[in-house]
Amino acid sequence: MKHEVKMFNDEFNVNLTDIPKLKFLDFSEEGVEVKANTKEINGTDGVVMGPINFGPFDLVLNFSFIGHDINDYNLMLQKLRRLLFKREAFYIWHSFMPGKKYAVYCTENAIDYKTPTFGTFSIKFSVIKGYSESLRETDKFSLSSGEWQFETGVLSVDNVKYKHNTTGFKIYNGSTDTIDPHIRHKFRLLINIDAPKGFTLT
Repeated sequence: MKHEVKMFNDEFNVNLTDIPKLKFLDFSEEGVEVKANTKEINGTDGVVMGPINFGPFDLVLNFSFIGHDINDYNLMLQKLRRLLFKREAFYIWHSFMPGKKYAVYCTENAIDYKTPTFGTFSIKFSVIKGYSESLRETDKFSLSSGEWQFETGVLSVDNVKYKHNTTGFKIYNGSTDTIDPHIRHKFRLLINIDAPKGFTLT
């Protein structure tokens, strides 16, 4: 099976592994940067905990390339340089984790020449949000699409819709994290409601 890497945003969609003789080897997600908001109070033990946030982390993709000659190899590197180093952020998707995407910018392209025509290299991206995202949103959820990973808490139904007749209810969250719009998590809920006495969303 050929493994793939795609980069995309609203303006473009490029499959990096469509470059001839470029092979995607593996990937790594580097350590999580935990930002604990704590406060020490004189005369008390320990600290008072506030919200915990996550800083950006590095995503490293490893590739190899075999060219016809050194010129072929250098042309491929120039093409990658043009594709990867952009003035705006974009998403990276790869086939080792097909249900995820990462909002990134490229920080490094480290090259290890083995011969004049063969080399391995690591491309490093900074994941700017501090977390990966589901490739699709839950309003497009489908068990048959192959775009959802089991770890993301998928449901065993193919049509996620609700009809509530109570004053309080919960909505399915396909993430492993709590969705909090206050810290820039994407949250969209469409409500068709009949509430003569008004209604409150908390």
